[in-house]
Amino acid sequence: MQFKLKITDVKHAPRKAQLVACLIRQRRVDDALIILKHTPKRSAQTFIKLLENAQASARHNYKLDVNSLVIDEVFATASKLNLRQRRMRRQPKKRTLQRVLVAKKTSHIFVTISGQPRKETKKPIKEASNGTES
Repeated sequence: MQFKLKITDVKHAPRKAQLVACLIRQRRVDDALIILKHTPKRSAQTFIKLLENAQASARHNYKLDVNSLVIDEVFATASKLNLRQRRMRRQPKKRTLQRVLVAKKTSHIFVTISGQPRKETKKPIKEASNGTES
């Protein structure tokens, strides 16, 4: 069974988020979490949160086995530039009137995860003793 997760408007550049996405593509979720914890990129923390959320969703909502989860597809795309997220930067030679807008880019992160259904194991019912044994 497959399910999809997404995070929108993350304050990471899409190119930098795509570098981290390439590290975990087509891997098991447990292995991807270990790789991301040792990755020195800022966007790796966002991917860690997303994959931990995916494990919890698979366990509770979809009744999937957490050990069988595999990342099928992961990618980061650019989101729309928000005018409020632009910054002014002054130019050299005292040109204070002419300013350059520096756009702060955001991205959307999409993940598709597949896994096997969890096997239900029935627990044996213990016989209740009345306190008398012979």
